[in-house]
Amino acid sequence: MSNEQRRRDYETMIVLRADLQEAGVKEQIERFTKLLEAQGAELRGVHEWGLRELAYPIHKERRGFYSLVEYTGTAAAVLELERQMKLSDVVLRYVSVRQQWPVPTSDVAPAAAEPSPSEQPIDEAPGGAEA
Repeated sequence: MSNEQRRRDYETMIVLRADLQEAGVKEQIERFTKLLEAQGAELRGVHEWGLRELAYPIHKERRGFYSLVEYTGTAAAVLELERQMKLSDVVLRYVSVRQQWPVPTSDVAPAAAEPSPSEQPIDEAPGGAEA
C-alpha cells in the first residue's frame, strides 16, 4: 500500500476571521468537513473553541475563531484540505498534524504512582554524623 493510500489519524487546527460571526464559522467548518468526506476521510470529531485572542496580529486581525477537526484519512485528503484552506480568504492560519499514537481519552485518570525510594524523604543526616 503506498503512502498516498494509507489511512492515518490527523487533526487540523483552523483559525478563521473574527468578522464571520457564528453562522459563518459553522458554514466554513461544514464546507471543510464535507471536502474531507468527499476525499474519503472519516470524521472523528469537530471541536469549536470559539472566539479567542491571537498571540500576535495576523493580517491586521487580533481575534479569531478556533476549530479543531479530527479525522482518519489519506495524505491526499490532507493535501486537498490544505489547498482549499490556502485559497480561502476567511482562513487566517491552519496546521495539520498526523497522530502517531492513539490519543488518550480524558475520562481515564492515570494511576497514582508510588514514590520511588530515591524520592522518599530522609530523616537523618547522611553518614550518621552528629551536628
